[in-house]
Amino acid sequence: MAPIKEPKKKEKVKTVVLNKKINHPKIKKINLNTFKNWSEKKLIKEMGSGDFIKQEGRLKNFQYHFSSCFLDIFLTMKKSGYFVT
Repeated sequence: MAPIKEPKKKEKVKTVVLNKKINHPKIKKINLNTFKNWSEKKLIKEMGSGDFIKQEGRLKNFQYHFSSCFLDIFLTMKKSGYFVT
């Protein structure tokens, strides 16, 4: 019989716990009630034009794209223009 080489045992990987402090950015929370009854002009002035705007009949949708979420703001047509509902 031919000699068989025994496989070498692999060394175990050592794990180390890192005590690194991670600074998370402070997130500014938005109160959605502050947008209520804003006119379309005020919304564009304060938030900028939406990344996506869709209009169907009396309803208009402004969609804003952020790094971690989307924000949809709906406006309805009233006598003097569109207002946030």
